[in-house]
Amino acid sequence: YTATADTELYDVENDFTFSGTASAARTDEGTTTMNLAAEQFVNTNANFATVTFNVTDGYQAITPINEVVVTITGNSNTTAYDGDRRQRRRRIGPPPVRKFSSCKRWQRSR
Repeated sequence: YTATADTELYDVENDFTFSGTASAARTDEGTTTMNLAAEQFVNTNANFATVTFNVTDGYQAITPINEVVVTITGNSNTTAYDGDRRQRRRRIGPPPVRKFSSCKRWQRSR
């Protein structure tokens, strides 16, 4: 919360105490209030006999997004066919994961 006074003589950093919890937290859509109330604020400056706390409660609001558009485009490749059945196909996408545990050279070096 933030506080202001209608006179510069009242120090809003030091002249009152607050006994509540100044937070409002949520993770899903909706609204959560801070539940601030004037009774949670107490004047501690003896130079001011009457202090009125005008409190406007704070809140956190999360509004939902109405629409999310996800576009997925697959990888593509074009190769000219020359009529030879032995033509190698080009791989589309990342190379395969190779397991080296069956490699004899790797097993000997362990």
